[in-house]
Amino acid sequence: MAASDPVQRVRQVIRDLPPGETWHTPYQEAVRAAHVASDLATAARLTTVAAVCHIAAGQYREALAEVDFGLRLAPDIPAVRAELLRARASVEVFGAEPETALRTLDEISLVDPAPSDLGRLEQLVHRRVAQCVLLEAQAPGGLAEALHAVERAGQSTLAATSIPRLIPALVAFGNLDAGRPWVETLAAQAEVLRSRWHRLEARVLEEALYAPRGRIHQAIEWPEHPLGFDYFAAWIAAGISSYQAVVTGGRAPRPLSGLVNRLQSVVPPGFRSGPEGFQAAVGAHLDRRVPAEAEPPARVTLFTASSTLAMAEAVALAGSQSQAVTWARWFEESWPEAVATTLAWPALVLRVRALLEVRSGDVNTGVRLLRAAVRWADGHGYPVEAAIARIQLAEMLAHTPMTTARREWEELRRAGRLGGRAVGIDASAAAHAVVEAASLGRFDSVRPALTPREAEVLHLLAEGRSYRTAAEALGLEWRTVQVHARNIYQKLGVHSKVEAVLAARDAGLI
Repeated sequence: MAASDPVQRVRQVIRDLPPGETWHTPYQEAVRAAHVASDLATAARLTTVAAVCHIAAGQYREALAEVDFGLRLAPDIPAVRAELLRARASVEVFGAEPETALRTLDEISLVDPAPSDLGRLEQLVHRRVAQCVLLEAQAPGGLAEALHAVERAGQSTLAATSIPRLIPALVAFGNLDAGRPWVETLAAQAEVLRSRWHRLEARVLEEALYAPRGRIHQAIEWPEHPLGFDYFAAWIAAGISSYQAVVTGGRAPRPLSGLVNRLQSVVPPGFRSGPEGFQAAVGAHLDRRVPAEAEPPARVTLFTASSTLAMAEAVALAGSQSQAVTWARWFEESWPEAVATTLAWPALVLRVRALLEVRSGDVNTGVRLLRAAVRWADGHGYPVEAAIARIQLAEMLAHTPMTTARREWEELRRAGRLGGRAVGIDASAAAHAVVEAASLGRFDSVRPALTPREAEVLHLLAEGRSYRTAAEALGLEWRTVQVHARNIYQKLGVHSKVEAVLAARDAGLI
């Protein structure tokens, strides 16, 4: 748009507002002027400005309402309606509703089949961002390529709003180092735009990229500015701060409760599981408790992956055997295979899965996954996770009756503790977590009291199911479930379902 475009002018006015002043006054003045001039097209387009301000403040539904009002107001001009639909798709992506955003983008091709070069580029960027949110493995590369084109076109606003979605996607697929140049680009675009909002995001993203290397996350003051509370930056900071609290033995670098409470009140629907997952992981580490409702999600996206991984680690640290079995199976069936870690919770998926398997009673699989976690962390430059994985693997080999040379686990323990000391890791906390998981549900020996399948059967029986309905839920014959139940009673030293449930609860199995 030309420099004289009223929409661009009001965006600039809002961007330059000092702290304490709100965006509503310049926006309403511009809308009033458009109506006085009977310029409905400009009045409609101005709703995109209000949408951006609402989404920045976490007011997702209000942002959608503004754009939808603009669509009702807009005259039947394809370019104007296409611009509004692009704005709607942008809001939907930022609200972590990628499927809806993709449908909106498909609608644009019907409204304006021959968009301008800039319109076509903006649609491509929004599509690639939506695909990143859906954790499609090829999406980060496609988005990076599109953003290079955006830079060449001099579209600083589009670049600055899209780069913060690219960086978590790069990290999720194991490309930590690839994120750093994009943080530098975001910081440069923030200066071009004179945007305090994007400066803050660049700062937080830079801290997040250093966290896997052991840099302790610093306290950040959240500036109040015309665009409001930056929930995206706060969400990342909450996750990184929580992770640091866990790996450093509970020494949280900043209090989380106020930040988490605020996040819960403002963030869009796609982010709302984040605070609960982060708090659960810290609580599991400090108090050895997890929420009873700590269930795997129906799906995982770029913006729920961090909180999901944090909740899984909470279950691995302090959940029941039944919860661990549920989560371990969920990871096998539902977690995107190529996603190795996350930005806001930089634990390795392999390591968390290993602890879940150990807590489920499958020590061999846990050891295999911990070995893989050590290799991955060494190969991808994650010294924090490499140290934790070595410490936990050493404790597993030392405390289970596996045929392992003493020299191997002693060397792993020594290397893990030295590596942990270099990056500020609490080795005793990491060791305690895996020993506790290995001992869960065991009585006189290290062998599990219940197998993972028996734990599943007991969980269903505790819900009041019969052998037949439990068998249907597990895809088994009812007589097979009956055999599992008899084995459960024998292992727990009981003679009835009620006694088994009570004994299992006392032992932390369900």
